[in-house]
Amino acid sequence: TEAQSRAAESHGIATVVVDSAPRPTSLIQCFTFVFKVLSGIMSARRELKNFAPDAVLGMGSFASFTASVAAWTLGIPIFLHEGNARIGKTNRFLSRWARYLAISFPPVNSSECKCPISCTGMPVRPELLGEHLSRERALELINSRHNTSFDPSKPLLLIFGGSQGAQAFNRTLPAALMSLGERSPQVIHLSGKGKLEEVKTAYDGAAFANLALEEVEYIGALYSACDAIFCRAGASSIAEISLFNRYSFL
Repeated sequence: TEAQSRAAESHGIATVVVDSAPRPTSLIQCFTFVFKVLSGIMSARRELKNFAPDAVLGMGSFASFTASVAAWTLGIPIFLHEGNARIGKTNRFLSRWARYLAISFPPVNSSECKCPISCTGMPVRPELLGEHLSRERALELINSRHNTSFDPSKPLLLIFGGSQGAQAFNRTLPAALMSLGERSPQVIHLSGKGKLEEVKTAYDGAAFANLALEEVEYIGALYSACDAIFCRAGASSIAEISLFNRYSFL
């Protein structure tokens, strides 16, 4: 995605974005889907020929399909990673051409994989390893950066629904917390791209300290500051929560 591309570029890693396509839900979308997939494979072939990599790593989502197929047509070794305990459709399909599949949890459907498997765990961003702050220091950092007044003596709940946010989180959770009034914990809520104003409005008049943000680059400080996390059960999120040893509602 463009967001991932920007993150890589900020670390000095050159990137190329290749078209993918969402899974079709209608006959008309099927034609668009096939066209975009074929176009993506051809684009990926051109980029792989120019870059001449030693291997291609597919991380499991359908977004990795076009580059992995392009690599197979060029004879470039393919390696796969699966974040979930159940090996997904894309990885199961690509496994027939892959050298190896690494998986985050002991697989429950390993018989459907056509290549060797190893349970390696989920990679965690290395910058998070250096972001372990005391709760008090993390709250000081957040308060100074956003002019907030989070109280270290009160519990703090961190809410996020992934890079795109989640409608259920952005609507249902604020309403539930607002109904608690002063009994609600303090809240930091990451809305996801384009959803910030909706979430800010949902907390209007709250009787508890709250902060709504679209996204942050310093998630480690938020993990350090909070007492509990409410989020989707993504493999990366679970690995990061485990690293920071926080209670979670998944």
